[in-house]
Amino acid sequence: ISERPLVDLVGLVNSELLEKVKGLRIPSAERDQLTLNYLLEKKPAYLIIFPNWYPSLVMDERYFMPVYSATLYDNIICAGDQMVVYKCLW
Repeated sequence: ISERPLVDLVGLVNSELLEKVKGLRIPSAERDQLTLNYLLEKKPAYLIIFPNWYPSLVMDERYFMPVYSATLYDNIICAGDQMVVYKCLW
């Protein structure tokens, strides 16, 4: 709708990353590293994720600076209770 490019980490829009992380559990350090490699290739301006799915990825302050977060109360359907927007520092 916005005609802005989007990088999808879980396969809802495209499945590029899914082939690379197939069979790896969430969370896992190996999956986080493969996800980082993918992001380094695509270089998005922002990353919006549930950090509990990618704990070692977002701890790398060289690449990701938190700029906004939202806490979900009474969460029964989302991947985590906190969603964070990170500015990517490529």
